Amino acid sequence: MANQHKPKINVPRPLRLYLIEKSKSYLVSDTILSLISGTTHFSWNWKSPPSSPSVLQSLSQLSSILQPFRFSPGFDRWVWLRCNSRQFSTGSIRRSLEQSWADFSFKHQWSGWVPRKVDIFVWKAALNDIPVKTELLKCGISLPFSSCSWCSATNETTNHTLFVCTIAHKTWDLVALWTRHHISSPASIDQAYSQASILGPANNRSKMLMAIVAATVWELWKSRNMKEFEGRNTHPERIMEDIKSETFLWLTARAKVLDLEWNDWKRDPLYWL
Repeated sequence: MANQHKPKINVPRPLRLYLIEKSKSYLVSDTILSLISGTTHFSWNWKSPPSSPSVLQSLSQLSSILQPFRFSPGFDRWVWLRCNSRQFSTGSIRRSLEQSWADFSFKHQWSGWVPRKVDIFVWKAALNDIPVKTELLKCGISLPFSSCSWCSATNETTNHTLFVCTIAHKTWDLVALWTRHHISSPASIDQAYSQASILGPANNRSKMLMAIVAATVWELWKSRNMKEFEGRNTHPERIMEDIKSETFLWLTARAKVLDLEWNDWKRDPLYWL
């Protein structure tokens, strides 16, 4: 029968100290002898004093790892550093999040006159959190190119796609004409909502204009996706027709206070004032 050689086991250095411990259930706290002037002294319970160079080196390494830590009497406990009381609560999470977003000027106005998925999309677009190519590249997603799906003149960003690109800019110009310039060539979602809600977010005219802003952003993104994934070209006039029909369907179903007629609506959305 051939000799079978046992493989050499490379024992990690910290385990070498464990092998010579009498009690295998020891914790680090069990080895602390005293806490004097902030200095921690350890007491070990070995089967025999460490003598081999490898064990002595392991002891030196372990001591250097533990020495910077400041131990205190008592059991370990979790503390919540984002609250003065150190006590965790859901309220403290909310306050922490509110403070972290305090420098974000745009406050999204949620609307019952707009479908929830559209409202969420506009909110994410304001946060620059929609999957335009520049953001996908930041996430490590490989793309054949990063230029705008419409003009290919520059990198595709949220602001370029929804406001700056020629198709987007011309679409907003048409929206301005349709709304009597109450929404006039905005450069961002924040600016568009500010123009729309000048009378206050609770005002019916403001709510209607904000629905038009949401529909414009939504239809521009849909048109961008048709170009990107289906190769279908579009033009601002067609997008404008979709905006009119989309908002008419939303408002007739959701804004019961408005009594809208399609022929009047597509001509002037403010005719009912």
